[in-house]
Order: sequence, then C-alpha cells, then structure tokens
Amino acid sequence: ESIFNNKLKKNKYLVVQPMCSSNGLSAKNYDFSLMKKLLNSMEEHIVLIGDKNEKFTFEKKINLKKPNILNLMGKTDFKKLCEIIYFSKGVISLESGIMHLSSYLKKKNIVIHGLSDLNKVKTFTKTTKYVSKFVECSPCVNSWPHETTKKFNDDLEAYKMCDRNLTCMKSINPMEIKKAVKNFFN
Repeated sequence: ESIFNNKLKKNKYLVVQPMCSSNGLSAKNYDFSLMKKLLNSMEEHIVLIGDKNEKFTFEKKINLKKPNILNLMGKTDFKKLCEIIYFSKGVISLESGIMHLSSYLKKKNIVIHGLSDLNKVKTFTKTTKYVSKFVECSPCVNSWPHETTKKFNDDLEAYKMCDRNLTCMKSINPMEIKKAVKNFFN
C-alpha cells in the first residue's frame, strides 16, 4: 500500500507526531491543549503518526477532526511510516525516534523540545530545527545511561514528578511553532 492510496500528494503534506511514548505519560510530549491549538491553527494538509496507544490517548485528550488532517495513528507499520515521512514536505516531531528517523531520511523536521540536554540528543543535520524554551531548571533528564547528574532519570519520572508543571514544554507557544513551519518549510 503506498501513500497515494491515502490520497497524499508528494511534498504537499506535513507529518505531525502529536505525542510520543508511554501512552501520553511523557514529559517530552507537548501539552495536549497546546498541541490542539497548533493543529487547529494549521491549514496545511497534515498526517498524524503514532502507535495505537497514542491514537487512543490523542482521541481522548485532543479529539480534533478537521478535513485537512488525516489520522494514521496506529495504522502504519515501520515501512509505511518511513514512506509517509520520506514523501512529506516536512515533519513536526517531539524529541523521539521520529526526530532521528526524519533526520536519517533527510527530511526537514521541526522538533518541539524541552527537558533533555539538546547537545546530547540533537541530530547533527541542517534539516532539523528545534523550538525550545530553556528555563532555569532545564535540562532535567539524564540523557545517557551512565549520567546521573540530572534531576530525573527519564521522561516518565519527569512527567510524574516535575515540580514546575513542565514549564519547559508548556511555555512554547503554538504560534512559535507555526511561524517556524512557515519559515522552515517554505
């Protein structure tokens, strides 16, 4: 099955990863209400990607249905996911495997980033742009298995225990991301 069976035209749509890992229980996720505002403000054709658990959480928390959004969450295998990313105009992702896959496929990618040490997790390509708000407590998550200097061991622990209400992610305005989309993908 190719992307064209879904009526996607090459380089005419953006891929958006609305959440990553742990069924929504990750400090790497963009705040659900802010993600909804971002998606609601976008007029481009959008393809949503993620697994079945993320699809369930997306439909429960964000539940946005617009004619320009094709929700393929939980409907793709790895090969199809690669194809969808490869033929897109670009990707909006979180700090995740999708960020690295987009880099590997040489696709322009805007990464919504907050809690990890960017110098340790970033891709080293010119096709990736990071939208971050560095706050006084970031980075707060250990980036490598042997690093123990940060406040939290992983993104799930940060999600559950952040005493700053995940300010690093919640302080990113959806319009900043939209502006980055306009400037970076055009």
